[in-house]
Amino acid sequence: MEKYSISEEEAEKIFMDVKIWLWLNVKANYDGFKGLAVNDDLFILDEMWHSFILFTHEYTQYCISRFGIYMHHRPTTKAEKDAFRQVLLTDKAEALRTKTESQDQQYEYVLDILGTEVLERWYLYYPNTYHRGVREDLRLKA
Repeated sequence: MEKYSISEEEAEKIFMDVKIWLWLNVKANYDGFKGLAVNDDLFILDEMWHSFILFTHEYTQYCISRFGIYMHHRPTTKAEKDAFRQVLLTDKAEALRTKTESQDQQYEYVLDILGTEVLERWYLYYPNTYHRGVREDLRLKA
């Protein structure tokens, strides 16, 4: 709430969406759906997930009690980013096609499992309201 100057009500909604995101990842694994990714659209969910993880005891207890496992947060590595950049340099059209296809599959999965309301909140409302630039904007105001 402090970092982004948001209300407690909005923070609670985002936190609920993080818990839905965690559940969706477990479900996707059981469904054999690989490739759910926290992209820039889900920036605020990722930020809230980071905050949740810092409450190590509560986060661990939540994961174990809900999913039977600890949900690790695995960011994209430098090597993975470098590999994608290399593909962009060698075959930009193929790299963009693959990325678009992967994103489309994720949108379809979210839509099928969680519905239109969640899809629109995650991929329209959140990215238009919270994005990486928001953090810098707030720093400049301080």
